[in-house]
Amino acid sequence: MPTHYDTLGVSKSASTDEIKKAYRKLCMRYHPDVASSSSSTPTAQSKNADKFKRISEAYSILGNENKRRRYNFDISESGIQELRKKAAKARGTAGGGGNSFAATLPRNVLIGGILGIAGV
Repeated sequence: MPTHYDTLGVSKSASTDEIKKAYRKLCMRYHPDVASSSSSTPTAQSKNADKFKRISEAYSILGNENKRRRYNFDISESGIQELRKKAAKARGTAGGGGNSFAATLPRNVLIGGILGIAGV
């Protein structure tokens, strides 16, 4: 599944200005009012409208710093779970439980504190 970064064609380290520039460029290409005049078939128009919706959704998240931080946190969740499993395996416990203090904290407390996100 492509990420919002993939949708806009920018890297995860892209600046807000780079994200805005990519968004505007894609809007000019896929906006239904612009694309409908260049696309003669209803199928192409429908695809462009769907693409434009995905682009708009991606920009609504990545264009806002707070939403972007939360999004980055959410997409990294699967990586965090994998690290917990590896740590549990190294400790010799199954399922990531263990007696480690860090293992008993909720993931949002651990990562939210690292990223500086309050109330995640």
